[in-house]
Amino acid sequence: IDGVVFNVPDRPANDAVFGRPSGGDRGEGAFPQVRKVSLVELGTHVEIAWVAKPITTGEQAVISALLKRVPDDGLLLWDRGFFSYELWKTVNSLAIRMVARVKNNLILRPIKQLRDGSYLAKIYPCSYDREKDRHGIVVRVIRYKLDDPQRVGHEEEHELMTNLLDEQLYPA
Repeated sequence: IDGVVFNVPDRPANDAVFGRPSGGDRGEGAFPQVRKVSLVELGTHVEIAWVAKPITTGEQAVISALLKRVPDDGLLLWDRGFFSYELWKTVNSLAIRMVARVKNNLILRPIKQLRDGSYLAKIYPCSYDREKDRHGIVVRVIRYKLDDPQRVGHEEEHELMTNLLDEQLYPA
């Protein structure tokens, strides 16, 4: 799943339906914009399904419409801007296998180290629940660094989070 924003022609009808981005003190954007979120097959880049909404609609808000289109044998990948506890809980409840890139500031304290170098942690809806260890969802965390100087992100630590908890079946 990934999202993109498109400018659309500067027409009153498009403005009414899709709206314009807010530029804060600079005012509205120059063009009405559409936010499109797509479910794409990674190998072929074929779009399986997509949703288009006004620019004011966040990417996370439209993902649920795409989840029913994830194949039973699929592995859902999403980038770090999509993560939320509630979305993870929803996808988990649908038994969809997933791997997500997450922001480095997400608190993922190890609760069990695994033999492949990954570890189990819990995610929580809020910091209070983390402190009380309530409503936690167990996830697996895989940290890695790219060792190719030609690649963007070389030598930066990246974090992946997955609901594939068995390191024997799904080694890092």
